[in-house]
Amino acid sequence: MRLSLVTPPALEPLDLGDAKEHCRVDTSEEDRLIYAYIGAARRYVEEFTNRQLITATWELWLDHFPCGCGIEIPLPPLQSVVSVKYLDTAGVEQTLATSEYIVDTPAGEVAVPGRLTPAYSVVWPSTHPVINSVKVQFIAGYGLSPLQVPQGLKSAIREYVATLYQFREDDITGTISTSAPIKVDRMLWPFRSWRRAA
Repeated sequence: MRLSLVTPPALEPLDLGDAKEHCRVDTSEEDRLIYAYIGAARRYVEEFTNRQLITATWELWLDHFPCGCGIEIPLPPLQSVVSVKYLDTAGVEQTLATSEYIVDTPAGEVAVPGRLTPAYSVVWPSTHPVINSVKVQFIAGYGLSPLQVPQGLKSAIREYVATLYQFREDDITGTISTSAPIKVDRMLWPFRSWRRAA
């Protein structure tokens, strides 16, 4: 299984003004630096939680359709599946009709991963025996606006930005490392997405 970003988010889930206020910065001299920290903090939050915050389009590549079961779509919350394409046994790309599959899109702040399953009485088609023979394009994220991202996730981003701003380099004071704040991880645990059991 491989993921490829098709259309990145249009903006960050935390705006510059919000981050500067949290860091108690009232000048514009370090705006570029703080904005870079917002991006770094957002990436950390997304990787730790296995979630997509602001709406983005991704492709999930598989070597074949799974035998007798559905496909778990990572990076919840799943909004929709755009298309399901595959290489048939002759190596020709085909697009699976939307009537051939069902999309499960769990919602909510701690939504579990979505699923793609064959429709009733439908069997996944056979594919060409090569890597990446199945391509599922999907849209994930809480929405297009930062207002749609859960406050708990934005608070973690805020906290991490403040840590990055205060400690410009990895530093260890006593037994506490500032490279990965324990406080941020604890804020994120309730949002962490786990793979479903097979």
